[in-house]
Amino acid sequence: MAGETVITEINGMTDNLNRDMTVSVRETAFYRLLTEL
Repeated sequence: MAGETVITEINGMTDNLNRDMTVSVRETAFYRLLTEL
């Protein structure tokens, strides 16, 4: 049971990390777009 909890927590952490990275990429792309205009 403990192992399953750890896996769930790790999955949650990677989900958050992926979300943060996606947001960063979007913000960077948006910023680049603005600076190029």
